Amino acid sequence: TWSKIEKRVFGFASLFTVLSFILFAFTPLPRAYYPEYIFHRPEEFVPGLLFLIALIGGYRKGTWRRDPFEYWLVASLIIEAVGQNVFMSLSGDLFDIEFDVAHMLKTASYLAVLIGIMISFFATFQQEKKLTERLERHYAALEKAAMNLADEVAVRKHTQEELQERTVKLTRSNEELERFAFVASHDLQEPLRKIRAFGDRLHSRYSDTLEDRGKDYIARMQSAATRMQRLISDLLSFSQINSRGNHFVKTDLNGLAEQIVSDLETSIHEADAQVTILDLGTHVVDPLQVQQIFQNLIGNAIKYRKPDVAPEVTIWSENIDLSTENGRPKRFHKITVEDNGIGFDQKYADKIFEVFSRLHGRDDFDGTGIGLSVVRKIAERHEGHVEVESTEGKGAKFMVYLNRDLQIQSE
Repeated sequence: TWSKIEKRVFGFASLFTVLSFILFAFTPLPRAYYPEYIFHRPEEFVPGLLFLIALIGGYRKGTWRRDPFEYWLVASLIIEAVGQNVFMSLSGDLFDIEFDVAHMLKTASYLAVLIGIMISFFATFQQEKKLTERLERHYAALEKAAMNLADEVAVRKHTQEELQERTVKLTRSNEELERFAFVASHDLQEPLRKIRAFGDRLHSRYSDTLEDRGKDYIARMQSAATRMQRLISDLLSFSQINSRGNHFVKTDLNGLAEQIVSDLETSIHEADAQVTILDLGTHVVDPLQVQQIFQNLIGNAIKYRKPDVAPEVTIWSENIDLSTENGRPKRFHKITVEDNGIGFDQKYADKIFEVFSRLHGRDDFDGTGIGLSVVRKIAERHEGHVEVESTEGKGAKFMVYLNRDLQIQSE
């Protein structure tokens, strides 16, 4: 593209040349030599002026500082301008010394342009060679990257296939395990009921004839059968959280919590406990499973109370947004259950959610060690999680996060 200066120079030169041809086409040719004027050859003034204008334009353009062809072109214009000045001012005869010097300078200006063309051609050739070498290196690097990418894709595809195969096996294994737990629990319930039934008969019919040791054996047998029955029931509930859960429906959480408080009325009254339920809102959940959460957390708050201190349990909720692993925020409904019980060391915050995990002996507190595992698994089914903060001797605060963007499931 031409700059404004270049357009003006070439436009003026073209117009002047055309006008000169028109002028001399209709007028007689003047003399070629005028010794009485300062310019002996005034007809050479026009090309001299054009050379000067081209020189000024090329110099002001500035590209001659970095472009070798432009540099030698400016040099050619300088030589041509000097030669033209010598020719029109000093030459008086056809082949005098000034005439020869002027034409030698013209020849030098042509050579300067030729040198510029050669240098520019050589520089362009070198640049093209370097660009070709760079392209070859980049092409080789791209080929290597493509091969590495193909290998990585193959590895990822193989890994994905293995992962899918393992997922299928794991799903099948979980289904078989759930079926086994369901069948086993039902098969085990029957002999346990018989043990308890026969124990009750022994106690009712032969308690008068049995010595104290025999009565103690019967009591231990019935207590063990009761614990086993409760353990089987809890295991069955734990194994069926995902497979036999109900549909997600819009539910009033305050109603669920109040129902559990009503169910635990006897325990709450015996412990002189105070349960405060704040506004929990209405959300899309599995109602029965959220009731299990309230039952386990409120029940634990009453169970693990301080001696001679009335339990205080407060339940509230809030909507929060948390960042996930991919950086995208996820919307949760956070339910908090806080108590003033015995608490525990925070280092056990993960351990208490493991199945059969207990921080206290059975003689101190009754239970199967499955309740908090159920809470965590229910939270995971609701695409959430559960956290706990506690200090030994200062109570505990359980925080259950449920995804508040769950879709309502039709029956």
